[in-house]
Amino acid sequence: MLSASFAWKVISSSSSLGTQRETLLKLDQLAEKVAAFQGEIDRFWNGVAPELRTLSIPKEHWNAFRPSFQGDIATPIDHRKAEVLASITQLEGDATNPAHGTLNFHQARVQQLSALTTADEAKRARIVELQNRIATIDTDLRRARNEIDTIEGPESEQLSSLRSQRRSTYYAYFDTLDKERKILA
Repeated sequence: MLSASFAWKVISSSSSLGTQRETLLKLDQLAEKVAAFQGEIDRFWNGVAPELRTLSIPKEHWNAFRPSFQGDIATPIDHRKAEVLASITQLEGDATNPAHGTLNFHQARVQQLSALTTADEAKRARIVELQNRIATIDTDLRRARNEIDTIEGPESEQLSSLRSQRRSTYYAYFDTLDKERKILA
C-alpha cells in the first residue's frame, strides 16, 4: 500500500505539472489572440491607407494612423514558453533514468510497488491454498483418529478381556492336567 506522504508527493508533482501545462496553454492562447489582433490591425490599416491616400494626407504622417504594438511581442511570449517547457521537463524528469522527486520517478515507483503488490497477491493466494490444504488434511486426520478410537475403543477392551479369559482358561486347563498327572503318577 502506498504511504500518505508518497501519495501526497505524487499529487503535488502532478498538480505542479498540471499548473505548468495550463500556463503553457494560456501562453499559446495569448499568442493566438495577439496574432488575431495583429490581423485586425492589418485589416484596419489596409482600409485606412487608401483613404489617407485619397485625402492627400502626406505619407510622413501616415504612421500616426497606423496602430501597432510597442516593441517585439513574440519574444517575451516565446521566452516564457521556453521557461515553462523547461519547468515541465524538470518536473517530469528523464523517462529512462528519472531523478528523485520527479513525476517519472514517482510513476516508476508506483509501477515497482504495483509489481510487488502483484507478487504479494500471488504469494497470498498460494498461502491461502496451502492453508486450505492443511485444513483439509487436518480434517481427514481427525476423522481417521476418530475411526481408530472407535475401532480400538470398546472392541479393543472386549478383545483384551477375551484374551485374558482365554489365557486364564488355558492356565486352568494346564493346572488341571498337571493335577491329573500328579494323581495318576
